[in-house]
Amino acid sequence: MAPKPPAAPAPASRRSTRARLRFGLAWWAVLMAIWLLLVETFAVPELLVGAVAAGLAASVAETVRELGYVRFAPRLVWLRHAPRIAAQILVDCGILFAALARQLLQRRDVRGVMVRIPVRYGNDSARDAARRALLNFGVSITPNSYVVDLDPETSTVLIHQLVAGPVDPLVEGDPGAGGGA
Repeated sequence: MAPKPPAAPAPASRRSTRARLRFGLAWWAVLMAIWLLLVETFAVPELLVGAVAAGLAASVAETVRELGYVRFAPRLVWLRHAPRIAAQILVDCGILFAALARQLLQRRDVRGVMVRIPVRYGNDSARDAARRALLNFGVSITPNSYVVDLDPETSTVLIHQLVAGPVDPLVEGDPGAGGGA
């Protein structure tokens, strides 16, 4: 039996113009901030190009959201894991620096490993899709680890670590599982 297609979102006519405008402006602000971080200048030509590019991208994001192609419903409570991710970035930098020192000073080879860890995969809901995407991001942004695969059949995540080390604490507790996912 074929999987049931996702329920279509409310038509654009049912969503208020104000809600759509708020969503688009939020996207524009985030994308413009990223642009400014990347170009590191407030020169008028750069500001204009950034504003136009962010506007186009925000329009595409709103269109995709309206058409229901991407369903993403994160929970605000998941932000409580941000400090854990920041701490893991620092820990991983230390792990990689130590591995580099061993490689340079002791001429010891450093080998990466693949680790498969059980996680709650969930279903095709917007909430579970958001949890998986943020789990993937939270692990992959750390310097020593990145997600290779999230397997729905075995409810596991395959992670590659550049240097064998402790499992990312974000995966150990599967943060989306808690906090009313």
